[in-house]
Amino acid sequence: MNIILEAMSDGTHGNASAKRLAVVFGAISLSFAVVILAGAACLGYDVSNSLWAVSTSLAALGGVAYVG
Repeated sequence: MNIILEAMSDGTHGNASAKRLAVVFGAISLSFAVVILAGAACLGYDVSNSLWAVSTSLAALGGVAYVG
């Protein structure tokens, strides 16, 4: 849990912010969805559209979090 707390804390003051909380939980949930969809693809399900949508959203979230 310290890793999540450190990811949410501000580098200057050490306080957690709601924006960082949303980014951390969004990234965790989208990463979990990519892993589940990749597992479903290995089992033979057609998840190409879903995997494309989730991985694009995860990439956009990562880019916005890095820039902002």
